[in-house]
Amino acid sequence: RTAEAKPTPQPTPTPPDYKFYARRAEEYAGKGDFRLALADFTKAVEMKSNEPLILLGRADTYFK
Repeated sequence: RTAEAKPTPQPTPTPPDYKFYARRAEEYAGKGDFRLALADFTKAVEMKSNEPLILLGRADTYFK
């Protein structure tokens, strides 16, 4: 008799955090897509409003 194979449970995906949005915003800005960069910086600020580098990145994006 063979053992019945149990399905491997899939890991539950974790929702993106503020770091994800900040990194992606920097990538967008580096490619010159400031509209998308600003949207992601704004999302990161909404998630963590006291992070100075995110605030600086967002402010810098407005000047480009």
